[in-house]
Amino acid sequence: MTNKKLYKEATKILAEGGNPYIYMKQQLHYKPGDKYTNCQWCKHSRAATFCGDDKTACEIIGISGEADAIIDPTYYCDSHKN
Repeated sequence: MTNKKLYKEATKILAEGGNPYIYMKQQLHYKPGDKYTNCQWCKHSRAATFCGDDKTACEIIGISGEADAIIDPTYYCDSHKN
């Protein structure tokens, strides 16, 4: 599934009152990574602040102040790029 299709489905889920971030993580097979293949080294990861704490967020999964958009830097997904 392309990112455009994922965004379209996630938008529909949000409109229905669901959680689009969990949907995105499931569709992108968000899973634990290894030493060199993880979100820490991905071009899509960005620094984010949540409740005053510095966290990592993904521009594919979605950057927002919601806890579900926060990612674990030791994980990775199918959109991973170095």
